[in-house]
Amino acid sequence: MKEFIRSIFITGALFSVTQAFSQEQASHGQIADRYFARYQYVKAAEAYEKMAEKKNVKPDVYYKLGRAYEAMQQYEKALKWYKLYCQKYPNADRSILLKIGELHKTLEQYDNASSVFREYLAGPGDAKLAKAKLAGCDSALLWLEKPAKDSIRNAEELNSKDADWGVAAYGSQIAFTSEFTRTKLLETNKKANGDNYDWTDRPFMKLYQATPNPDAAAIGDLGEVFNQNMYHVGPVTFSRNIDTAYFTVTNPGNDKALEYSDEKVGNLIRSIGTRKLELYYSIRDTAGKWRTAQPFKYNNAKEYSIGLAALDPSGKILYYVSDKEGSLGKTDIWYSVKQTDGSWGEPQNCGSKINTVDEESFPTFGPDGTFYFASKGHPGMGGYDIFKTTGTRFYWTAPVNLKPPFNSSYDDFYYTLTGPNAGYLSSNRLGGKGSDDIYAFTIIPGPVTPTPEKEEPPVAKDPNKKRTIGGDNDDTDRPYEVGETLILVNVYYDLDKYNIRPDAARGLDKLVAVLKKYPTMEIELSSHTDSRASAAYNMQLSQNRAIAAVNYLESKGIQAWRVKANGYGETRLTNGCKDGVPCTEAEHQANRRTEVTILKR
Repeated sequence: MKEFIRSIFITGALFSVTQAFSQEQASHGQIADRYFARYQYVKAAEAYEKMAEKKNVKPDVYYKLGRAYEAMQQYEKALKWYKLYCQKYPNADRSILLKIGELHKTLEQYDNASSVFREYLAGPGDAKLAKAKLAGCDSALLWLEKPAKDSIRNAEELNSKDADWGVAAYGSQIAFTSEFTRTKLLETNKKANGDNYDWTDRPFMKLYQATPNPDAAAIGDLGEVFNQNMYHVGPVTFSRNIDTAYFTVTNPGNDKALEYSDEKVGNLIRSIGTRKLELYYSIRDTAGKWRTAQPFKYNNAKEYSIGLAALDPSGKILYYVSDKEGSLGKTDIWYSVKQTDGSWGEPQNCGSKINTVDEESFPTFGPDGTFYFASKGHPGMGGYDIFKTTGTRFYWTAPVNLKPPFNSSYDDFYYTLTGPNAGYLSSNRLGGKGSDDIYAFTIIPGPVTPTPEKEEPPVAKDPNKKRTIGGDNDDTDRPYEVGETLILVNVYYDLDKYNIRPDAARGLDKLVAVLKKYPTMEIELSSHTDSRASAAYNMQLSQNRAIAAVNYLESKGIQAWRVKANGYGETRLTNGCKDGVPCTEAEHQANRRTEVTILKR
């Protein structure tokens, strides 16, 4: 069902059909094309298979068979028909090679995938995207040789023969999305899972809650407020105190709100209306009851899809997925900032650190603020891979692939931590019960090797030992010591801001020179605020500032793994300007600083 979510952002998938003119008997090809145009892939594949058995078959029949089976997640069949399409139609658009290469990756045929991507790179096309996919092949082979020892299992107590995915923490329970027919569990009296969805011939998705239990999870309806929509519903995410829920629905509006295109078969014209995704939210009252759901301010089903929300730990920034104008790829992750009046600000793109020319989706947050998302554009093992990063808004560290066992050659997505070292992810990897399954994982911490006391690095606590970087008389000739803290001269920030000022850039450029002079050096880049505003806000602001500085260093060629970004808020003031103490602006600015500590030479 994740395939539906992915594709509805790009093309849409649910229809309202009106007819005009006289009825006319359609040919087999017209019937097949009609199914395909409506995304009724099960029926389309059956019709095209019969056509493919005949002589003088048009090449596009093979392509549409490949696309239909790809949408139904039958990847071996999809690969067969795409290849036949290329054989029968040598002048096909070269982008078909990317599809074929991706399918080889999904089937763990990495050598074949590499060959196809290299063939694509030999001609015109999107070289950056192809190189990322090729790099994923090489990385996957290395990762599979030494997978992590973390434990992962199919959560059979939650899964069905259909698609189950998208776990969210819900107090002591969990909420998840399922297309399995559980009509008896649904409280709503409206049409729920009664009809099947033509794309896959399976039921529409709804939201459920469960008490985690590996032996027998107690599953129930999440509630009528969420599941009253007759089409797809889910996934859902909750605020930290579970007083607000954000959930995705297929546009439930009347047919006039749909985007229409005309399909003509003989003298018959069908106007096909596309329903896109929208984001809704519900607020919980003091009695614990969810109120009537309200549409997100920036829904616009006529123009684009928007959904799959994730709220940051502060509750002040809402992230979501959209294909709206301004996206860098097919689907991007966007965000809105909560305004002083409680409304959400205009959508902003998370930028190229996260978004690529391909697909990014399924954002979630860990309890510590780590941001997780799924991507097809960053180097990965195949399909969607799960990545993690730290940052906020459009300031992010370089995304890190979670590798096996969290990622596989298939689609892996929606990573949710429900405890310090445990959680759930979703995947359509081999061995599951349905098309998409929920997997429970346990992170096994690596062994901690104690360091002999005599080998502990010295910590520079003597103020006379501190040196500056960014000044006119920096002492860069004397060797740096592990634990030494360096003062970055003139690396300050404006009040309530975390952008790098021109004067700060000059100081950071001096740090770049030091790091290039010592290519094995690793540092902690610590950022600090003054005491104004709340402690929690200042902690987040300082983290944003540290990340902004790290991003600047990366832009100058410094590898991300060499720099650890930490924000300390107002916990390490350089003077007595704490809460309630009157200070000059210059004294406050002295506390809005970034420092460097040597971790490794």
